[in-house]
Amino acid sequence: MKKGFALLVGVMMLAMVLLTGCGNSITGTTWEAETIEMGGQTYDVKKLADAMKAESGITYSFQEDNQVKIQFFGENEEESYDYQDGKVTIDGQTYEIQNDTIELDRDGQKIILKKQ
Repeated sequence: MKKGFALLVGVMMLAMVLLTGCGNSITGTTWEAETIEMGGQTYDVKKLADAMKAESGITYSFQEDNQVKIQFFGENEEESYDYQDGKVTIDGQTYEIQNDTIELDRDGQKIILKKQ
Protein backbone atom coordinates (compact mmCIF):
# COMPACT_ATOMS: atom_id res chain seq x y z
CA MET A 1 0.00 0.00 0.00
CA LYS A 2 2.78 2.41 0.95
CA LYS A 3 4.70 1.57 -2.24
CA GLY A 4 1.60 2.22 -4.36
CA PHE A 5 1.04 5.58 -2.66
CA ALA A 6 4.69 6.54 -3.04
CA LEU A 7 4.54 5.58 -6.73
CA LEU A 8 1.38 7.67 -7.22
CA VAL A 9 2.98 10.68 -5.53
CA GLY A 10 6.11 10.24 -7.65
CA VAL A 11 4.09 10.10 -10.88
CA MET A 12 2.11 13.19 -9.88
CA MET A 13 5.30 15.11 -9.08
CA LEU A 14 6.84 14.08 -12.40
CA ALA A 15 3.70 15.22 -14.23
CA MET A 16 3.85 18.59 -12.45
CA VAL A 17 7.49 19.04 -13.44
CA LEU A 18 6.81 18.08 -17.05
CA LEU A 19 3.77 20.32 -17.31
CA THR A 20 5.58 23.32 -15.88
CA GLY A 21 5.92 25.70 -18.75
CA CYS A 22 2.84 24.48 -20.60
CA GLY A 23 0.74 27.52 -21.30
CA ASN A 24 3.74 29.73 -20.63
CA SER A 25 4.58 30.20 -24.28
CA ILE A 26 3.27 32.48 -26.96
CA THR A 27 4.46 30.23 -29.77
CA GLY A 28 1.62 29.56 -32.18
CA THR A 29 -0.52 32.45 -30.97
CA THR A 30 -1.82 35.45 -32.88
CA TRP A 31 -2.35 38.88 -31.38
CA GLU A 32 -4.42 41.65 -32.92
CA ALA A 33 -4.26 45.38 -32.27
CA GLU A 34 -7.44 47.05 -31.10
CA THR A 35 -6.09 50.55 -30.68
CA ILE A 36 -3.07 52.58 -31.70
CA GLU A 37 -2.00 55.87 -30.17
CA MET A 38 -0.22 58.39 -32.39
CA GLY A 39 0.45 62.04 -31.67
CA GLY A 40 -1.59 61.97 -28.48
CA GLN A 41 -4.68 60.60 -30.28
CA THR A 42 -6.09 57.09 -29.87
CA TYR A 43 -7.50 55.37 -32.95
CA ASP A 44 -9.53 52.21 -33.49
CA VAL A 45 -7.28 50.03 -35.69
CA LYS A 46 -10.13 48.46 -37.70
CA LYS A 47 -11.58 51.87 -38.55
CA LEU A 48 -8.14 53.19 -39.41
CA ALA A 49 -7.45 50.19 -41.68
CA ASP A 50 -10.78 50.76 -43.45
CA ALA A 51 -10.00 54.46 -43.93
CA MET A 52 -6.58 53.54 -45.36
CA LYS A 53 -8.16 50.83 -47.54
CA ALA A 54 -5.57 48.45 -46.10
CA GLU A 55 -5.99 44.68 -46.40
CA SER A 56 -5.53 44.27 -42.66
CA GLY A 57 -4.96 46.15 -39.44
CA ILE A 58 -2.14 45.07 -37.15
CA THR A 59 -1.46 41.44 -36.22
CA TYR A 60 1.50 39.67 -34.64
CA SER A 61 1.75 35.88 -35.19
CA PHE A 62 4.41 34.15 -33.08
CA GLN A 63 6.00 31.24 -34.97
CA GLU A 64 7.89 28.18 -33.69
CA ASP A 65 11.20 29.36 -35.14
CA ASN A 66 11.27 32.40 -32.80
CA GLN A 67 10.08 34.60 -35.63
CA VAL A 68 7.04 36.85 -35.33
CA LYS A 69 5.15 37.62 -38.51
CA ILE A 70 3.80 41.14 -38.41
CA GLN A 71 1.06 42.53 -40.59
CA PHE A 72 0.96 46.30 -40.31
CA PHE A 73 -1.85 47.82 -42.41
CA GLY A 74 -1.19 45.47 -45.33
CA GLU A 75 2.61 45.48 -45.06
CA ASN A 76 4.29 42.23 -44.02
CA GLU A 77 7.35 42.13 -41.79
CA GLU A 78 9.19 39.51 -39.79
CA GLU A 79 11.22 39.98 -36.62
CA SER A 80 12.85 37.64 -34.14
CA TYR A 81 11.41 37.31 -30.67
CA ASP A 82 12.28 35.75 -27.33
CA TYR A 83 9.79 34.83 -24.62
CA GLN A 84 10.65 34.37 -20.93
CA ASP A 85 8.79 34.77 -17.66
CA GLY A 86 5.73 36.53 -19.10
CA LYS A 87 7.79 38.96 -21.17
CA VAL A 88 8.40 39.03 -24.90
CA THR A 89 11.38 40.72 -26.53
CA ILE A 90 10.83 41.85 -30.12
CA ASP A 91 13.54 43.65 -32.06
CA GLY A 92 15.51 44.31 -28.85
CA GLN A 93 12.60 45.80 -26.88
CA THR A 94 11.03 43.87 -24.00
CA TYR A 95 7.32 44.02 -23.24
CA GLU A 96 5.36 42.51 -20.38
CA ILE A 97 2.29 40.39 -21.13
CA GLN A 98 -0.59 41.04 -18.74
CA ASN A 99 -4.13 39.70 -19.01
CA ASP A 100 -3.56 38.48 -22.59
CA THR A 101 -2.48 42.02 -23.57
CA ILE A 102 0.83 43.33 -24.90
CA GLU A 103 1.43 47.08 -24.97
CA LEU A 104 3.99 47.81 -27.69
CA ASP A 105 5.92 50.97 -28.42
CA ARG A 106 6.72 51.01 -32.13
CA ASP A 107 8.43 54.12 -33.45
CA GLY A 108 6.61 56.30 -30.91
CA GLN A 109 3.26 54.62 -31.56
CA LYS A 110 1.60 52.88 -28.63
CA ILE A 111 -0.09 49.69 -29.87
CA ILE A 112 -2.32 47.55 -27.67
CA LEU A 113 -2.37 43.89 -28.81
CA LYS A 114 -4.94 41.37 -27.58
CA LYS A 115 -4.51 37.62 -27.81
CA GLN A 116 -6.90 36.05 -30.31
